[in-house]
Amino acid sequence: MANTVAVSAIGTSAYLERPQAKPRASERGRGQPSKGGDSSQRRMPSRSGLKAGPDDTPPPEAGGQANERAHATTLPDGGLKVLVLEDDPADAELTARALRRAGIEAQITVVDNRAAFVEQLSNSPPDVILADFSLPGFDGGQALQIARTTAPEAPFIFVTGRLGDEQAVELLKQGASDYVMKEHLVRLEVVVKRALKEAADARDRIELLRREESAVISLRQSEMRFRALVQNSADIILTLDRKGVIRYISASARSVLGIDPETAAGTGSVDLVHPDDRDRSAAMLDAVVQRPGLHGGQDFRARRSDGSYAVVETVWSNLLDDPAVGAVVVNVRDVTERRLAEGLLAPEARLLDDVAGGARFEHTVKQIAREMEGHLPDMVCLVIVSSEPVPFVATGDRLPADTGYDLSRLMAGAGRWPWWDQAKIDNPMIGDLGSDPTWPPAQMLVTRHGLRCFWGVAIRGPNPLASIGALLFLSEAPTGPTPHEVEVGRLGARVAAVGYERYRAEEQITHHAMHDPLTGLPNRMLLLDRTAQAVERSRRSGCPIAVLMLDLDRFKSINDSLGHSVGDQVLIEVARRFRSAVRLDDTVARLGGDEFLVLCEGLTNDTDVMRAAQRILTSLRPPLHVTDYEIHVGVSIGIALGGTGANPEDLVRDADSAMYRAKERGRGRAEIFDTELRELTVARMDIEERLHRALDQGLVQAHYQPIVDLRSLRVVGAESLARWHDPDIGVVPPSVFIPIAEDNGLIVALGNHILTSACNTAAGWSSALGVSVNLSARQMHDLAFVETIETALRGADLDASRRLLEITESTLIGDVAVGTEFLRKLHALGVNLAIDDFGTGYSSLSRLKELPVAQLKIDGSFVDGLPDDADNLALVTAMVTMGHSLGLNIVAEGIETEAQLTALQSLGCDLGQGWLFGHALPAEEFSLWVGERVSH
Repeated sequence: MANTVAVSAIGTSAYLERPQAKPRASERGRGQPSKGGDSSQRRMPSRSGLKAGPDDTPPPEAGGQANERAHATTLPDGGLKVLVLEDDPADAELTARALRRAGIEAQITVVDNRAAFVEQLSNSPPDVILADFSLPGFDGGQALQIARTTAPEAPFIFVTGRLGDEQAVELLKQGASDYVMKEHLVRLEVVVKRALKEAADARDRIELLRREESAVISLRQSEMRFRALVQNSADIILTLDRKGVIRYISASARSVLGIDPETAAGTGSVDLVHPDDRDRSAAMLDAVVQRPGLHGGQDFRARRSDGSYAVVETVWSNLLDDPAVGAVVVNVRDVTERRLAEGLLAPEARLLDDVAGGARFEHTVKQIAREMEGHLPDMVCLVIVSSEPVPFVATGDRLPADTGYDLSRLMAGAGRWPWWDQAKIDNPMIGDLGSDPTWPPAQMLVTRHGLRCFWGVAIRGPNPLASIGALLFLSEAPTGPTPHEVEVGRLGARVAAVGYERYRAEEQITHHAMHDPLTGLPNRMLLLDRTAQAVERSRRSGCPIAVLMLDLDRFKSINDSLGHSVGDQVLIEVARRFRSAVRLDDTVARLGGDEFLVLCEGLTNDTDVMRAAQRILTSLRPPLHVTDYEIHVGVSIGIALGGTGANPEDLVRDADSAMYRAKERGRGRAEIFDTELRELTVARMDIEERLHRALDQGLVQAHYQPIVDLRSLRVVGAESLARWHDPDIGVVPPSVFIPIAEDNGLIVALGNHILTSACNTAAGWSSALGVSVNLSARQMHDLAFVETIETALRGADLDASRRLLEITESTLIGDVAVGTEFLRKLHALGVNLAIDDFGTGYSSLSRLKELPVAQLKIDGSFVDGLPDDADNLALVTAMVTMGHSLGLNIVAEGIETEAQLTALQSLGCDLGQGWLFGHALPAEEFSLWVGERVSH
């Protein structure tokens, strides 16, 4: 028994009215679940707005199998009964809406499985069946067979999202009335109304035959009824004798074929048939004459009065033994447009498959031209699509390959064609190239190939008011175009538009993937590809190539002080100047940030390369005018020269190394990568690799250098310093591995390791001793570092006041706002803070009072030479005085002599460290050393 609920649509929301009673278990059928889950769980909208509760879900049967109920959902809107076989509620609702929009009053019943479908056909035969083709465990072909058996009179229309051409033809042969694609539901109105009319006509015809055969009504009444029906039918009704002579032809022959029914009577029906179809027509007549009753139809080509041919569908009935008729009755329907439309489906699908499959656009336009010529005999097709620098143009196979004129030249001035203005309107363009065309391409077509007349259709792009090209059809004499020919042309135009849009999208994607979005320069990917090509050319020619790595000097300060938007404008202007400073054949690329790279070919020696680098340096000497700012920017250049065996990645790496040397030697200069630099680079890479392993194996340890009170010379703490002894290469100085760790990011892990070790070690010292640890710029930007310090203090049970963190002055200058906020977070933990290497960073002394620091450390370069160096003595005196005025402790580094100690004591310096007091020692040795001194 069907489970029926009311269905309607309110906006785009779906609701379900609970049924009055659940179906009994015995009423439920078993089956496969639909695409949306168990078919019994369908949710269709209702007028009530109530939602289904949990009782709407049937319990699973034993063994985990879900019940499939034979149920339906019904919309009681009108008298016409429409049965919809659809497992997707949304699609069913869209179908219902399409019928309502068409003004079709219908009672719509939706089913989603075989059991419900069969039940509805048996208990409540519909007037129309609308069926999806793809259903779980049950397809549209099976549904069609059931419907033809159970409800043969009901028109069966497929409403589906996927149906191949061959499938569609086969299903129509099996009895389907028509089909509609889900994305074109606007056609549903025409198809349903036509199917209903065809069904009504068929029922009337069958009723006519039945009544004629029954002989219940008199011969006169039957004949009157028969004539009334056929006279008003849109189809042609013929009656033939056994030899095929026309005894009667209905009045519709005049509107369908343009022939006079009275004149046609008495002639042979074979005269109306295309010569190539006459044998099949005669064979059909013989078969019908041999067996009474209704016979399946066939398509034939019937001649019109103007000499053209229509495609007609015929249905034959042998009523020779019927006294009321005594003839073979043939029902003839004009299906020309339908067959032409069906004939276009296959080529359209093929062409769209080519586009979707990624075929090159040149191939697509060629295939379109071939398909057009295949459908329109005796015409030459040109497909023209506007594009830069030249249009895409293709012909089919009818224009000889030896045209005497290159197609690109033929279309280079497409705007001069006489049809171009017409191509911008919707109507088909029709014209004549003229008897004596002056434009050479048109002259060639007229004089060499006799192609004088043309017609065409526009190819529409994203803007429907403008065309991006046209399909042009050329012939020797005026022909058409007929409506069918225009439809063929528009099909090709649609596919060309789709293909061109895909081509443009792929071009855009490729451009974005290969270019920097800010400057429009090639990015690293495209640069490496071009470098590889240049290397290959170098191998063949023996001419070296040059790679110039460009890095802007102190660009970060522009971003920090003026903002990133100004920085972006600077990069755009810099890119413009770089392009203007190099040759047209050179490649300028942006690698990211403020790094650029120039690839040059044909520079044969170092002198040529340095001249190229100097032009780039010179291009940045004039200030940049960005918004309201006048900005001076410098650049450091590293150069790598590649011979025939060069590798693109190696060249970029070597140029990068040379660029760093240029920065080390003063910036604003160019350096060429050489053997010495290569050796340094290899050594650096070796150290970097070893450093990774050393950190993993715990080979980098914290050593401790004592810090003393310069008044009492008592040890008050120690500075933890990273020391590395490699088992293979011995001691690696901090001046070597610390910069490497800073560059590759290992400094964060290294710093955290030293921090934790220092806290654990200091926890075992006397409570009078503190420990200081140096922080790097990378740690300052590590969001988790404050939490790392808290964890280290808790883990070591070390009071925060005994902990001193040192940050170099240059680190704070790099990002004052970030540095200040970072120091405040550390100060909030109770940790003491110090400015290391004070006096080397050129910072504003006024900022010191804003920083939560407790100590200044005078760099050892200022202590060196005391007390004899008057300049250093003056500077140290100023630092001590200034620091004390701000309430800060002053620490002097690098104290090595008694004279330096005496000078610092006389200046009132608070603390000091250096070799005079002791070298940095491993943790265990320092603990013993400091223990002896504290105890005494």
